[in-house]
Amino acid sequence: MPKRSIRRMDNKGSVAVEFAIVAPVIILIFVGIFELGMLELSRNCLELAAREASRIGITGRTPANTSREQYIKDTVQTITAGYFQPSRVFVTLWVYSSFNLTDPEPWTDTNHNGTWDADEPYTDVNKNGHWDGNMAASGAGGPGDVVRYRITASRPYLTPIWKTLMGDGDAHFMVEAVVKNE
Repeated sequence: MPKRSIRRMDNKGSVAVEFAIVAPVIILIFVGIFELGMLELSRNCLELAAREASRIGITGRTPANTSREQYIKDTVQTITAGYFQPSRVFVTLWVYSSFNLTDPEPWTDTNHNGTWDADEPYTDVNKNGHWDGNMAASGAGGPGDVVRYRITASRPYLTPIWKTLMGDGDAHFMVEAVVKNE
């Protein structure tokens, strides 16, 4: 009976090939997790800033020679300093008389079309000189006023992969807090 030649399969180098196939996927997953973690950290930073801004607004405490609005904006800038460039953080304050934040300024619907038209009389509740679909006035308000704090910010993504995938290369954030002043 002839002898059969038994050849052993040579596995040398197969681990390197498998690693070369799997490593980019694993690295991409880790980079994605890191970027998502930084995005969440940035959002949490803005939420903290909105909470602190509203707390300052509620209590009305401010240092001497500083307006409450400016102190609120300075506090937001201080809290967000490590995560966002100051030129990319915007604080907007709106004052309402109640928690109904969507009512338009009252007007007389003379033509009965259900919408305000330029020739119809209205009550300028926020005293800005024109009719608004939202009665909010800007500022931090006074005692008993309802104030809506909106902080918008943007920052560049940390990794080039996300910059490519997400279009404009920036992560955009917006947080709000609505509180009633003491």
